[in-house]
Amino acid sequence: RMASPRFSRCSFLHPALVGSAVSGLNAAPGSDAAEFNEPAQKLALNDDADVIVCGAGPAGITAAIPADRAGAKMQLFKVHGRLGGVWEGLQIAATAEQIGVRDGRRIHGRYTMTRQGLIQGARQKDAVARVTFGVDIHADSKETNQKNPINNGDFKMKPYDIPLRALIAKDVDGLMMAWRCISGDFISHASYRVTGNSVAMSEAAGVIAALAAKSVPLPHEVDWSEGAAKLSAM
Repeated sequence: RMASPRFSRCSFLHPALVGSAVSGLNAAPGSDAAEFNEPAQKLALNDDADVIVCGAGPAGITAAIPADRAGAKMQLFKVHGRLGGVWEGLQIAATAEQIGVRDGRRIHGRYTMTRQGLIQGARQKDAVARVTFGVDIHADSKETNQKNPINNGDFKMKPYDIPLRALIAKDVDGLMMAWRCISGDFISHASYRVTGNSVAMSEAAGVIAALAAKSVPLPHEVDWSEGAAKLSAM
């Protein structure tokens, strides 16, 4: 819960954004280098914000909607404003055949999704989603990419549950994640990271954050049955 008119978006996000506001364009030999620096933005938070959602992508927006509907005073922030400078009016005309790394940083949660859980088709009392999408590992090495670019980890998974505990940080009170950032190992991440699962996880994170702000201090103290009932009533 935030309650300070001097608390700005810039200071709140600073630890995660150090160095990310400066983007350089590599110059070709013999050409002039071009660089665009996006100026820092200082947008004051509301004096009384119950829930803050950082990131206005699919996961962030999906988390923000149920939090707002549950009655929380909330703020939704996008890390950067619009692109400007040399990228003013930029549009994507095409993308490469391979657009990047599918793996990403994940929290240490109060529960960790594992390969074994996928093999067993683990069920959870605080399940926020049941995953049916299989393991989808894309080229974990250059050699693998040449021989077997997409594989299932050499096992067949069973539909499994993602518990609320996997969304709640173990070592940072009040912090929740959704989608690719939840607590899980490399193999399970290759299954739960798809967009459909993001919707259920993000809705759960949003509504639990709102309920925690209105009733108890921390998200891990909210019973999932209360969150599930709130979502069903929306």
